[in-house]
Amino acid sequence: NLEEIELLGNEMTSSGFRCIAAALICRTRPLKRLSIGIYHENDRAIDSEVIEFLEKFSSKPEHLPDRLILGGNHISHNGLRQLGNFLSNRVSSLEMLELDFVYFSSGGLRAFFEGLQDNPQNAPKHLNFADTDLYDYDYLNPTMVISEFLLRPNCSVERIFLENQDFQLDDEKLEIFVNVLGTNHTLKELAIDADDTFTSNGWNKLSSVLCNATSIGATYASNHTITRF
Repeated sequence: NLEEIELLGNEMTSSGFRCIAAALICRTRPLKRLSIGIYHENDRAIDSEVIEFLEKFSSKPEHLPDRLILGGNHISHNGLRQLGNFLSNRVSSLEMLELDFVYFSSGGLRAFFEGLQDNPQNAPKHLNFADTDLYDYDYLNPTMVISEFLLRPNCSVERIFLENQDFQLDDEKLEIFVNVLGTNHTLKELAIDADDTFTSNGWNKLSSVLCNATSIGATYASNHTITRF
């Protein structure tokens, strides 16, 4: 009847995680929640441990927990891409993936979504990117990276959490999300806690895509899926 396992602050190696994976695969039903937090000196990335652990579920992907929590770990951009690729090839999607406090910047965010791009319908329903040190640099900004994925056909993500970030949410970036909401009809919640600098112009564009009252047809074509922004 075990439903949740927390493995936080440990120093387990890959062999330890392989043993845990083998035990979970033998269960008659998957866990509801699995939290993994690995401590390494010198802040070494845990890519090998996480990926080897997940690959043990390749033969029985339906036994992977519904909710996978990897918050607070050090995962490189390549590790994030491998994580996305593994999830892309699952039979069914995770209910939630938590990567809060991983600090991977916009480049890491793009790497994760690149791994998922072959099968966006297998992306986790809920994605938690809170406190991940997302910031704007050069041509790459978090809003563009996220919107590119949300605009992919068959994308099934329902909730994205972006609390405590360092990028600015101005009119230009808000309009990027407005364009997404005009096309995407699976996203139910988008929670952003950034430096809000958008004006009434940006707010009016957002309002129009949520409820365009200019005509009956425009109102009908508005986004009726999003419940929280």
